[in-house]
Amino acid sequence: MKRCLIIINKNAGTSKKINFEKVEKCLGNGYVYTRKTLPDDKINEIENFEAVAVCGGDGTLGSVLEKVCKQPIDLFYFPVGTLNDKAKAQRYEKHKSVCPGCSDYESSAKPVVYGV
Repeated sequence: MKRCLIIINKNAGTSKKINFEKVEKCLGNGYVYTRKTLPDDKINEIENFEAVAVCGGDGTLGSVLEKVCKQPIDLFYFPVGTLNDKAKAQRYEKHKSVCPGCSDYESSAKPVVYGV
């Protein structure tokens, strides 16, 4: 199984809409999960994972992209920040959700999948 790091930025604008259990349900059983919250935890070991789920806004996504840009990784972005300009620019609302059966998700919590 792939190892997946889930990062939730508790300071992101609408982060209260999402939690670790919802992310794990959305991504399914194909991963072994490690949980981190910002700003509490340091995110230094991203290179040890095959997948990362980022729950936050543009700043959170940018910080993670800086760390993973030189490695092949599955990146799941749950845009729960205040503005989510990156997600809007990518038209995330038109992406089909990768979480079948997760109809309880708010539209702002549907992930965008990037192959980095």
